Amino acid sequence: MTIAEAMDRIQRMKPSRYTPRDMIGWLDELDGRVWRELVLNHEHEEGAEFPGYDQETSLETVLLVPYPYDGIYEHWMASRIDQGNMELGKYQNDAILFNNAWDEYARFYTTHHMPKQTVAEFRL
Repeated sequence: MTIAEAMDRIQRMKPSRYTPRDMIGWLDELDGRVWRELVLNHEHEEGAEFPGYDQETSLETVLLVPYPYDGIYEHWMASRIDQGNMELGKYQNDAILFNNAWDEYARFYTTHHMPKQTVAEFRL
């Protein structure tokens, strides 16, 4: 899923007053978390990096979480919208859906990627 596709999906599902700048920030926050908590703690392609997303980032940039787990972006942005609108009941529901999607993707990722092996220095 690209940044543009994620923004289009959430605007169709939950039309709001939030700008593309807001949504790109939310996507940056989530993919930053994916990068720090999952990718960096597991073996990954050497030289791979996550530069983050900002207003200069192409809307055709592919997000980090692939299909069929990419629904996580909709739940994440829906929860941000509900939180900003002070619709706390809806926020709680969307947060639960997001947390479930996060757990499902994290289980998939950790099952299919070898944890980084750290070697502590050992001297006799």
